[in-house]
Amino acid sequence: MENENPTELSLREPHSLAIRIWHWLSYFSISGLLMTVLASSYLFGTKKNIAFVLNQAKESGVTMNSTQAKDLAHAYNDKIWYWHGNIGIVLSILFLFRIVVEIFLSKEEKFIGRLKKGLKSWNHPGIGHGTKHYVRVKFIYLVFYAILLVVVSTGLMLYFADDNKLLHQMEHNIKQVHNFCMYLVLGFIVVHLGGLIIAENTNLQGVVSDMINGGKKKN
Repeated sequence: MENENPTELSLREPHSLAIRIWHWLSYFSISGLLMTVLASSYLFGTKKNIAFVLNQAKESGVTMNSTQAKDLAHAYNDKIWYWHGNIGIVLSILFLFRIVVEIFLSKEEKFIGRLKKGLKSWNHPGIGHGTKHYVRVKFIYLVFYAILLVVVSTGLMLYFADDNKLLHQMEHNIKQVHNFCMYLVLGFIVVHLGGLIIAENTNLQGVVSDMINGGKKKN
């Protein structure tokens, strides 16, 4: 017989070492990607640095025209995107790692299992706000994983576009999708951090430390 009083679900749940490693490496990778985008857009943008390169060349007594200055400024911008691409490869590997980890996790720790458990309890009369919040958060993560899949897929397409004629022809459209999804990832990070701040100041203190020490397993 189905439990008439199911346990209220909480985001204070255990996390395996593999999930914790994936979480923090993904965090640093995504942060690195966003930093390279910001650096390329605001610090090393080609058009913004042409005048700077010309001025520096003039002060050094070097004769340089606008085209040469543009090529030099563009070379620095290419360096940034080189690092962006490499970090993107790391994120792609981490995403694949997350899929593999999901397969080998115990039933109680699988993301899909936890989501199903929450959905099963959603309309139960004995369940309160905590479980509903749990399910909403899990759905947000599900959407994030879907967005991350698009980011990783389009990123890999762009990375190999120069070596593939078909991808090169579609490069502009792929880049638009990739850029749009990166904005969504940025939005998720803002929502995620905001949620953590709220959680740590309400009745869910410890959700951050749980992702560091693994949390306590229920008996």
